[in-house]
Amino acid sequence: MDSYGLQLLSTAGPEPISLAQAQLHCRSDQSENDPELALLIKAVRKYFEKWTNQSFTTQTYQLTLDHFPNYMGLALSDYNRLWDLVGIRLPKSPPIPQGQVTVQSITYVDTTGTPQTMDPTTYNVDLTTVPVRITPAYGKIWPIARYQAGAVQIQFQVIPVVDEDVLAGMLLLLGHWNEHREGVLAGTYAEVPHGICSILALNSDWQYGSKAG
Repeated sequence: MDSYGLQLLSTAGPEPISLAQAQLHCRSDQSENDPELALLIKAVRKYFEKWTNQSFTTQTYQLTLDHFPNYMGLALSDYNRLWDLVGIRLPKSPPIPQGQVTVQSITYVDTTGTPQTMDPTTYNVDLTTVPVRITPAYGKIWPIARYQAGAVQIQFQVIPVVDEDVLAGMLLLLGHWNEHREGVLAGTYAEVPHGICSILALNSDWQYGSKAG
């Protein structure tokens, strides 16, 4: 889509790294460090979510679009791209079936300015690709939304999968940040370790249409 916005509505469920795992990894047996470790756990999870475009705890999002996909005027030679053009892609989608994506509602403002909620039987949720796609059901087309910003809103929930390599990378970053708690390290340069960068690259959602593994 040309114009969209993604808003995080709620976060639920445990963090991917437990406090006990963080204590063990950081070799911390002092309870007074627990508040700082809890903050770092959350920061590490957000860092990985940012750079991989995935969710690593149960989250509910609202995807806002200015309009439904429009494939009118598509050249006949381009009809092999039809589903790419008609489908709405959901960011933050995890691999299925390890993870789960649930579309809770699709609402839009019709041409009279009246809010409408789409019947779930009029669209399909394709769970075979990453990102997950929403397309019209067989014999259906997208409704006509009013020409205005934010006319279409999709609310969906993501229940993630956290692979072992992602968890290992999170623990590496947690240890790095716990060891270097200041913004500047005097006398040297401190970077995110190369192993973490490699794990981020392996798990980043850069390409639409990749098969869920």
